[in-house]
Amino acid sequence: MTGEKQKKGSMRRGDITRQKILDSAIDLVAEAGYTNTTTQAVLDRSHLSRGSLLHQFGTRHELMVTTGQEAIRRMLGSIEVRMSQAGGALEGLFRFPDILWEVVIEPPALALHEIQMASRWDRDLFEGLKEQILLGEIYVEKSIRAIAMRYSMVDVEGYMIDLAIISDAMPGLAARRSLASDPARIATELQVLKAWHFDGLNRRLPETHRRTAEQMNGASPATVA
Repeated sequence: MTGEKQKKGSMRRGDITRQKILDSAIDLVAEAGYTNTTTQAVLDRSHLSRGSLLHQFGTRHELMVTTGQEAIRRMLGSIEVRMSQAGGALEGLFRFPDILWEVVIEPPALALHEIQMASRWDRDLFEGLKEQILLGEIYVEKSIRAIAMRYSMVDVEGYMIDLAIISDAMPGLAARRSLASDPARIATELQVLKAWHFDGLNRRLPETHRRTAEQMNGASPATVA
C-alpha cells in the first residue's frame, strides 16, 4: 500500500515537473524565438536540474515537438472556453474573429508560430507536429460546421473558406504586433477582417438568425494592445 502511494506521489511530481518545463519552453519560444530557446535557457527559466529535464525529454528535438503539441492543446482549450463564454453558439460564431485574435496573441500561439516557422527547415520537427496540427484543424472545423448546420447556414463550404483565410491571416498580424509594428495599421486590418466575416456570416444565415452591427456592439472588440 505504501509503495502504491509513493508511486502515485512520484507520478504527480513528474507531471508537475513536466508542466513546469513546458510552461517555460512555451514562454521562451514566444519571447525569444525557436533558435534561442536552448535546453539551458529552459532550465534557467524553470529552475530545474538538467537531470529533471532529461528524465522528461531526452533531446531538445523531443522537447520542442512536445512544446508545439502542448501549445496546440492550450490554444484549442482557449478557443473552447471563449466560445462557451460568448453567450451562445451563434454568438460565439459571430465573435469568432475576436476569439481567434485573443488566442493568437497569447504565448502558446506565438510559440507555435515560431516552431512552425522552424519546421520549414527541420523535417523531423515538421513530422512530429503535423498530425497534431491536422487533428486540431479538424476539431475546430467540425465544431464550426456543427454550429453552422444547427442554424441552417447556406454555403457552409464558402464560410469555411472565409474562416480559413481569417485563421491564416491572424498569426501574421500577431507576429507583427510582437515586433511593435504599426498598431493602428494592425487594428485597421483586424476591423476589415471582422467586417468581412460579419457580412459573410449574416449573408449565409436565415433572416431570423442574422445580427445587426448595433446588436454586436456589445461584444468585446479585438484590440491590438
